[in-house]
Amino acid sequence: MTRNMMTKTFKHLVAIGLAVGLVQSASAQPAGQTNYQWSAGGDKMTWSQGANWTQGTAPLTDGTTWQIDTSANAGGSVVPITIAASNVVNINDAIYGPLWGQTLNVYGNVTCGFGAFIWGDANSGVTTINLYTNSSLTLKDTLALGTAWWFPGGALVTMNVYSNAQVGVNYLQFGGHLNIYGGGTVSVTNALNTGTATTPVFTGGLDSDATPSINL
Repeated sequence: MTRNMMTKTFKHLVAIGLAVGLVQSASAQPAGQTNYQWSAGGDKMTWSQGANWTQGTAPLTDGTTWQIDTSANAGGSVVPITIAASNVVNINDAIYGPLWGQTLNVYGNVTCGFGAFIWGDANSGVTTINLYTNSSLTLKDTLALGTAWWFPGGALVTMNVYSNAQVGVNYLQFGGHLNIYGGGTVSVTNALNTGTATTPVFTGGLDSDATPSINL
Protein backbone atom coordinates (compact mmCIF):
# COMPACT_ATOMS: atom_id res chain seq x y z
CA MET A 1 0.00 0.00 0.00
CA THR A 2 1.42 3.34 -0.99
CA ARG A 3 0.45 6.90 -0.14
CA ASN A 4 0.97 10.18 -1.95
CA MET A 5 0.46 13.73 -0.69
CA MET A 6 -3.22 14.05 -1.58
CA THR A 7 -5.91 13.67 1.06
CA LYS A 8 -8.13 10.62 0.84
CA THR A 9 -10.03 8.31 3.09
CA PHE A 10 -10.24 4.53 3.08
CA LYS A 11 -12.35 3.75 6.12
CA HIS A 12 -14.14 1.13 8.13
CA LEU A 13 -11.95 -1.84 7.26
CA VAL A 14 -13.39 -3.86 10.08
CA ALA A 15 -11.85 -7.20 9.20
CA ILE A 16 -9.00 -7.98 6.86
CA GLY A 17 -8.31 -11.59 5.98
CA LEU A 18 -9.97 -14.72 4.78
CA ALA A 19 -13.64 -15.50 5.08
CA VAL A 20 -15.91 -18.16 3.67
CA GLY A 21 -19.41 -17.63 2.36
CA LEU A 22 -19.43 -13.85 2.03
CA VAL A 23 -20.12 -13.88 -1.68
CA GLN A 24 -23.40 -15.63 -2.28
CA SER A 25 -24.99 -16.53 -5.57
CA ALA A 26 -27.47 -13.93 -6.69
CA SER A 27 -31.00 -15.24 -6.34
CA ALA A 28 -33.34 -16.14 -9.18
CA GLN A 29 -35.05 -13.42 -11.17
CA PRO A 30 -38.45 -12.69 -9.59
CA ALA A 31 -41.62 -12.17 -11.57
CA GLY A 32 -41.97 -8.63 -12.84
CA GLN A 33 -38.22 -8.03 -12.78
CA THR A 34 -36.11 -7.55 -15.92
CA ASN A 35 -32.52 -8.52 -16.68
CA TYR A 36 -30.72 -6.17 -19.07
CA GLN A 37 -27.82 -6.98 -21.39
CA TRP A 38 -25.53 -4.40 -22.99
CA SER A 39 -25.43 -5.03 -26.76
CA ALA A 40 -23.24 -2.13 -27.93
CA GLY A 41 -25.67 -1.86 -30.83
CA GLY A 42 -25.81 1.93 -30.90
CA ASP A 43 -22.87 4.28 -30.37
CA LYS A 44 -21.33 1.56 -28.14
CA MET A 45 -20.67 3.95 -25.25
CA THR A 46 -23.77 5.83 -24.02
CA TRP A 47 -25.53 4.06 -21.12
CA SER A 48 -28.84 5.85 -21.66
CA GLN A 49 -29.06 5.07 -25.40
CA GLY A 50 -31.67 2.37 -25.96
CA ALA A 51 -29.93 1.01 -29.06
CA ASN A 52 -27.03 -0.12 -26.86
CA TRP A 53 -29.27 -2.57 -24.99
CA THR A 54 -30.66 -5.92 -26.12
CA GLN A 55 -34.01 -4.91 -24.62
CA GLY A 56 -34.11 -1.74 -26.76
CA THR A 57 -34.17 0.54 -23.74
CA ALA A 58 -31.76 1.46 -20.97
CA PRO A 59 -32.39 -0.22 -17.60
CA LEU A 60 -35.37 1.35 -15.88
CA THR A 61 -35.06 3.01 -12.47
CA ASP A 62 -38.59 2.22 -11.30
CA GLY A 63 -37.63 -0.77 -9.18
CA THR A 64 -38.08 -3.40 -11.91
CA THR A 65 -34.41 -3.87 -12.93
CA TRP A 66 -33.02 -7.11 -11.49
CA GLN A 67 -29.60 -7.68 -13.04
CA ILE A 68 -27.38 -6.02 -15.66
CA ASP A 69 -24.70 -7.77 -17.75
CA THR A 70 -22.38 -5.56 -19.80
CA SER A 71 -20.60 -8.36 -21.66
CA ALA A 72 -22.73 -11.39 -22.62
CA ASN A 73 -24.41 -9.77 -25.66
CA ALA A 74 -21.81 -7.08 -26.39
CA GLY A 75 -20.04 -8.95 -29.18
CA GLY A 76 -16.65 -8.43 -27.57
CA SER A 77 -16.93 -4.64 -27.66
CA VAL A 78 -14.46 -2.90 -25.34
CA VAL A 79 -15.45 0.66 -26.23
CA PRO A 80 -15.65 2.47 -22.86
CA ILE A 81 -19.20 2.66 -21.50
CA THR A 82 -20.23 5.94 -19.86
CA ILE A 83 -22.82 6.44 -17.13
CA ALA A 84 -23.37 10.20 -17.31
CA ALA A 85 -23.73 12.53 -14.33
CA SER A 86 -27.46 12.76 -15.08
CA ASN A 87 -27.90 8.97 -15.05
CA VAL A 88 -29.23 7.09 -12.02
CA VAL A 89 -28.78 3.31 -12.05
CA ASN A 90 -30.94 1.37 -9.59
CA ILE A 91 -30.53 -2.42 -9.65
CA ASN A 92 -32.37 -4.72 -7.27
CA ASP A 93 -29.76 -7.48 -7.45
CA ALA A 94 -26.38 -7.16 -9.20
CA ILE A 95 -24.38 -5.73 -12.08
CA TYR A 96 -21.98 -8.03 -13.88
CA GLY A 97 -19.57 -5.58 -15.41
CA PRO A 98 -17.39 -4.21 -16.58
CA LEU A 99 -15.99 -7.58 -17.65
CA TRP A 100 -13.22 -9.07 -19.78
CA GLY A 101 -11.31 -5.93 -20.78
CA GLN A 102 -14.24 -3.52 -20.73
CA THR A 103 -14.08 -0.03 -19.19
CA LEU A 104 -16.98 1.56 -17.30
CA ASN A 105 -16.82 5.31 -16.63
CA VAL A 106 -19.22 6.38 -13.89
CA TYR A 107 -20.15 10.03 -13.51
CA GLY A 108 -23.62 9.39 -12.03
CA ASN A 109 -24.99 7.25 -9.20
CA VAL A 110 -25.21 3.46 -9.16
CA THR A 111 -27.04 1.46 -6.48
CA CYS A 112 -27.29 -2.35 -6.32
CA GLY A 113 -29.41 -4.34 -3.89
CA PHE A 114 -26.77 -7.08 -3.86
CA GLY A 115 -23.49 -6.28 -5.53
CA ALA A 116 -21.13 -5.77 -8.46
CA PHE A 117 -18.89 -8.36 -10.10
CA ILE A 118 -15.95 -6.91 -12.01
CA TRP A 119 -13.64 -9.45 -13.64
CA GLY A 120 -10.93 -9.82 -16.26
CA ASP A 121 -8.19 -12.21 -17.25
CA ALA A 122 -4.85 -12.36 -19.02
CA ASN A 123 -6.52 -12.92 -22.39
CA SER A 124 -8.95 -10.02 -22.28
CA GLY A 125 -6.69 -7.26 -21.01
CA VAL A 126 -7.30 -5.00 -18.04
CA THR A 127 -10.89 -4.41 -16.93
CA THR A 128 -11.34 -0.88 -15.54
CA ILE A 129 -14.03 0.97 -13.61
CA ASN A 130 -13.58 4.69 -13.06
CA LEU A 131 -15.61 6.55 -10.43
CA TYR A 132 -15.31 10.21 -11.34
CA THR A 133 -15.86 13.35 -9.23
CA ASN A 134 -19.11 13.32 -7.22
CA SER A 135 -20.20 9.91 -8.55
CA SER A 136 -21.21 7.03 -6.28
CA LEU A 137 -21.35 3.25 -6.21
CA THR A 138 -23.50 1.84 -3.39
CA LEU A 139 -23.68 -1.93 -2.93
CA LYS A 140 -25.78 -3.45 -0.17
CA ASP A 141 -23.65 -6.59 -0.05
CA THR A 142 -20.57 -7.49 -2.12
CA LEU A 143 -18.06 -5.86 -4.42
CA ALA A 144 -16.05 -8.59 -6.16
CA LEU A 145 -13.17 -6.57 -7.55
CA GLY A 146 -10.98 -8.91 -9.55
CA THR A 147 -11.92 -11.83 -7.35
CA ALA A 148 -11.91 -14.72 -9.80
CA TRP A 149 -10.97 -17.49 -7.44
CA TRP A 150 -12.37 -20.36 -9.48
CA PHE A 151 -10.08 -20.12 -12.51
CA PRO A 152 -6.35 -19.56 -12.99
CA GLY A 153 -5.03 -16.39 -14.59
CA GLY A 154 -7.52 -13.83 -13.27
CA ALA A 155 -8.19 -11.14 -12.67
CA LEU A 156 -6.49 -8.00 -14.15
CA VAL A 157 -8.94 -5.44 -12.75
CA THR A 158 -8.47 -1.78 -11.79
CA MET A 159 -10.84 0.53 -9.91
CA ASN A 160 -10.04 4.24 -9.82
CA VAL A 161 -11.95 6.39 -7.31
CA TYR A 162 -11.45 10.09 -8.00
CA SER A 163 -12.04 13.29 -6.02
CA ASN A 164 -15.25 13.27 -3.96
CA ALA A 165 -16.46 10.01 -5.48
CA GLN A 166 -17.91 7.53 -2.99
CA VAL A 167 -17.96 3.73 -2.91
CA GLY A 168 -19.90 1.99 -0.13
CA VAL A 169 -20.07 -1.81 0.32
CA ASN A 170 -20.56 -4.38 3.07
CA TYR A 171 -18.01 -6.90 1.78
CA LEU A 172 -15.05 -6.32 -0.52
CA GLN A 173 -13.68 -9.47 -2.17
CA PHE A 174 -10.39 -8.10 -3.41
CA GLY A 175 -7.97 -9.39 -6.01
CA GLY A 176 -7.14 -6.42 -8.23
CA HIS A 177 -5.91 -2.84 -8.09
CA LEU A 178 -7.71 -0.10 -6.17
CA ASN A 179 -6.52 3.50 -6.58
CA ILE A 180 -8.09 6.23 -4.42
CA TYR A 181 -7.36 9.82 -5.38
CA GLY A 182 -7.85 13.14 -3.52
CA GLY A 183 -11.10 13.12 -1.56
CA GLY A 184 -12.30 9.78 -2.89
CA THR A 185 -13.87 7.47 -0.31
CA VAL A 186 -14.22 3.69 -0.15
CA SER A 187 -16.19 2.40 2.85
CA VAL A 188 -16.23 -1.32 3.70
CA THR A 189 -18.51 -1.95 6.67
CA ASN A 190 -18.04 -5.68 7.36
CA ALA A 191 -14.96 -7.28 5.80
CA LEU A 192 -12.23 -6.86 3.24
CA ASN A 193 -11.02 -10.25 2.06
CA THR A 194 -7.73 -10.67 0.24
CA GLY A 195 -5.61 -13.44 -1.18
CA THR A 196 -2.38 -13.83 -3.09
CA ALA A 197 -1.62 -15.49 -6.40
CA THR A 198 -0.76 -18.72 -4.56
CA THR A 199 -3.15 -18.53 -1.60
CA PRO A 200 -6.51 -17.29 -2.91
CA VAL A 201 -9.48 -16.39 -0.76
CA PHE A 202 -11.22 -19.50 -2.06
CA THR A 203 -9.47 -22.53 -3.51
CA GLY A 204 -9.56 -23.43 -7.17
CA GLY A 205 -7.54 -20.75 -8.94
CA LEU A 206 -5.69 -17.48 -8.76
CA ASP A 207 -7.16 -14.33 -7.25
CA SER A 208 -5.24 -11.82 -9.32
CA ASP A 209 -2.39 -11.07 -11.67
CA ALA A 210 -0.08 -11.49 -8.62
CA THR A 211 0.19 -7.72 -8.04
CA PRO A 212 -2.94 -6.77 -6.03
CA SER A 213 -2.59 -3.31 -4.52
CA ILE A 214 -4.46 -0.54 -2.72
CA ASN A 215 -2.98 2.88 -3.48
CA LEU A 216 -4.06 5.78 -1.28
